[in-house]
Amino acid sequence: MSRLLVVAMTSAVSQPRPLADRVLGQRFQLFLFAVKGMNVFATGLLIQVLLVRYAGMGHVSSYIVQTIASVQISFLLSRFLTRAYRDGAISPTLGRFNVQQLAVTGLGMAGYAGLEHFGVNYVTANVAVTALLTPVSFRSSQVWSPTRPRTQSEPRTQPVTTRQSRLAIAVRDVVAVPWPLFALLGAQAILSLQLVWSNTAFTDEGTYIWAGRIELWHLIDGMHVPAYPTYFSGAPVIYPPLAALADIIGGLTAARLLSLAFMLGATCTLWASAKRLFGRRAALCAVALFVSVGSTQYLGSLATYDAMALFLLTLSAWLVIAAKDRTDSTWLLMGAVAALALANATKYATGLFDPAIIALAIVTTGHGIKAGIARGGLILTCTIGLDGLLLAIGGSWYVAGLDYTTLSRTAGNQTPLVVLTDSAQWIGIVLAIAAVAIAVAWWRDRSQIILITVLALAGVVAPLDQARIHTVISLAKHVDFGAWFACIAAGYAIAVFTRVGHRRWVHVILVALTSAAVIFPFGAVGRAQAYDFIQGWPNSTQVSSGLRVLTRSHPGIYLAEDDDVPGFYLENQVPWQDWVSTWYFLYRAPGTRACVGGAASSSIGESSTASSAAVAYEEAVAHRYFALIILDFGGTASLDVAIANSIHRDGTYHVIAELPYLDGHEKGQFTVWAPTATTKEVRHGSSC
Repeated sequence: MSRLLVVAMTSAVSQPRPLADRVLGQRFQLFLFAVKGMNVFATGLLIQVLLVRYAGMGHVSSYIVQTIASVQISFLLSRFLTRAYRDGAISPTLGRFNVQQLAVTGLGMAGYAGLEHFGVNYVTANVAVTALLTPVSFRSSQVWSPTRPRTQSEPRTQPVTTRQSRLAIAVRDVVAVPWPLFALLGAQAILSLQLVWSNTAFTDEGTYIWAGRIELWHLIDGMHVPAYPTYFSGAPVIYPPLAALADIIGGLTAARLLSLAFMLGATCTLWASAKRLFGRRAALCAVALFVSVGSTQYLGSLATYDAMALFLLTLSAWLVIAAKDRTDSTWLLMGAVAALALANATKYATGLFDPAIIALAIVTTGHGIKAGIARGGLILTCTIGLDGLLLAIGGSWYVAGLDYTTLSRTAGNQTPLVVLTDSAQWIGIVLAIAAVAIAVAWWRDRSQIILITVLALAGVVAPLDQARIHTVISLAKHVDFGAWFACIAAGYAIAVFTRVGHRRWVHVILVALTSAAVIFPFGAVGRAQAYDFIQGWPNSTQVSSGLRVLTRSHPGIYLAEDDDVPGFYLENQVPWQDWVSTWYFLYRAPGTRACVGGAASSSIGESSTASSAAVAYEEAVAHRYFALIILDFGGTASLDVAIANSIHRDGTYHVIAELPYLDGHEKGQFTVWAPTATTKEVRHGSSC
């Protein structure tokens, strides 16, 4: 019997590893391949667009040129990122790499030509072919290595001589896999996925996706782009095109899944950072807390800037922490600078956390305070320089948008107490445990107290900033940025409290009990909060269905409060130029040359109904400029009242529909007006 058992074990060990194990074993190579592939794809697509637009090349020929160029760029990145490519001589390695990659991409060229033949847009065809060939390219790079194969005289790096040692290595590999992290990532994905389909598009989602489509059309055929940089809270050329590509592939669901991928990435950087600083147990507790936060679940189901910006910010923090014990950390710090500058450009408000990244660079270095100050100064100087360069490239519109949305943001009417109370409800437990961590560090290890304090203070940056400007707008999203840092400190505190004795099973039981006592109740509260967040705007299913019918029978220009959502759902029926919002409008009356109007605000009608914005809307109503007027007396209630009064006074419109919606747990409705019938010709005027 024992002999049969030994034979069975030997057979099991000698069998090929399952696919999942092989993928896990190559997870770092997969990560490098993904980083390299995204950069190469973006560069190649840009090359093709430039060749088509400015060099007049055909779609197939430009694809061939960009493919050859992309292969060379891929080789340079591979040689920089992968040691195997650096070990060999550059000429033969470059030759073998080109043969391998061009053999694979030759299939892509044939597939691209076929898609082009059937009339597929050349950018869409490029994306489709790249998606199909990416796994083939990765596998071929593993099977057919472009580096020189190992000779017989070269020893193996890890000799395996016996069956027992092979079994021990297999067990070690399984134990080394961070299974708790995968379990928590799965829980996070499930919690966010439950929210993805629970409501229709948010105003910001419709705005960013539609803006991204226009930016893509601008690259392809030179379509005019509105002045998005002047009022977007992030660069419209970074996240919106990515969201638009996802929307083209799979609709709003795909765009939201893109945000979920970014949030899962932020959770991975949290695990890696906390583990690097305080160990595996602290990392487990930190990730469990972060996943429990309602804002984390919410951002994973929302197609806005925030998830991508948070991932880039946390990637920068992880690179800084990974460099803490390295003598030569130049490349890691440069990567941190690049990620931080890109985060700042993706969402301007992430600049609030730049001091936290700089402070981490100073306090985490293991080579003395002078080296820490030098690293912090390097990140500060390079980030400011790179941000300034990006603003210079963007021009005055981007400077105006940064000032309008972030630096000189209009103050709200909420008291600081309201802002801080809401923040405490959402991340208060995390901040409280992080505060306890400061005391724990003072009692247990004072060398860590500055680091813990930096992490804990980062958690209160967003609440204090929004309390300063008296607003809770976007607070539910912004608190999650600070919660990421505070969760590391909180994980440290929980790990210390559960470290009793030297027996591993005791530690496991204490961590489980602590999780049950703190994280489970907090997670239940966070789940309810995330659901409330996603239900915070009207479900537009019935409204969009009604407007789809009404716009067919009333063609023209449409005035709609929060026009981005109906514009998003009716994009194939109504051009974006035909929508006008109640936030900004310029109008030229018939027979005049001057334009009136401008930015509207919620105060219009309360203090000055004769403002230029109100005058523009009233004149447009008097001349029946709009084919439909759709109002719900919400965000611009005072202006809506002024428009309704103008309608009643002039008698130029009449109500044709009332479209109900459910806003959270309250009912509301959109009132729709159409022009009244007239027997004489009407001059409608024009927009400016």
